[in-house]
Amino acid sequence: MLLEFPRPADWNGLEHLTAMLVEYQYGIANVQRYGRQGQKQNGVDILASVWAPAGDNQIAYQCKLVQDLTLSEVEAECTKAKAFKPAPARYVVVTSIARDAKLQSSVRGIPAGTYGFEVDIWFWDDLNERLNRSADAAQAYFSTVTLEAQPAAANTHAQALHRALDRSAFKDSIHLERDIDELIEALAATRGFMRTGILYDNRRNLVESTAPHWKIEEKGYTSFCDGLCKALDKLYDFVVAKRDELRDTSTNDGVVASIEFMSQRSKLIARANREFVRRSLSALPIQI
Repeated sequence: MLLEFPRPADWNGLEHLTAMLVEYQYGIANVQRYGRQGQKQNGVDILASVWAPAGDNQIAYQCKLVQDLTLSEVEAECTKAKAFKPAPARYVVVTSIARDAKLQSSVRGIPAGTYGFEVDIWFWDDLNERLNRSADAAQAYFSTVTLEAQPAAANTHAQALHRALDRSAFKDSIHLERDIDELIEALAATRGFMRTGILYDNRRNLVESTAPHWKIEEKGYTSFCDGLCKALDKLYDFVVAKRDELRDTSTNDGVVASIEFMSQRSKLIARANREFVRRSLSALPIQI
């Protein structure tokens, strides 16, 4: 099975991925990124030194994170590379677009004498296939993508958590609760979501699925979730221990238990709301 990896989000990501794949091919000591953004690079982003019988040859790579690419644009990059010294033996244009047979054929049909070096092109499909052929490269790239996506991962989890808490078990007054066992099941489902990223309803139907918070490397958000887990555990344990009292909130013991339940739950929601508001999500209602 061929896995489809996500494309890099920016030009730096494409350069990083290309350099990594070239390093796996020729060895990290033989590969370097050339120059930096804003400097004159003569159409070269990455250089690889490759042993050859007549002496080391250089392969130059130009990375193009674009929506479309034409032969004239490839030729323009090749013209820039002619000024690069010493001249590379091979010049590879690396692009994020899907493989295009017409462009591929045109580029590979450029005579070697045109620019003084061979010209080749790698499409996203080529990069994806190289990642599939190397478990180490795939793992390294996936780790990079995961780290780059941490803010998005935390926001996605926060949105799912917001929906998990936006239910009667966390909004309605305990005096309106008709079935304490259903309340316990709802609390258990939310605790399960915090540990696994998977939320079920009381009938075990899948409601929500996301990465668990402990896989998210945004430390502030992980700490917030750890604290919320403890508050959920405390609330769950309390309801289980006081289920008989909470079934009849008209008795003295029921009144005391209901006040404590509402107090713990309001603190839990207030804690969650501070994080929700920080992430531009609406605050959930708090019943006191």
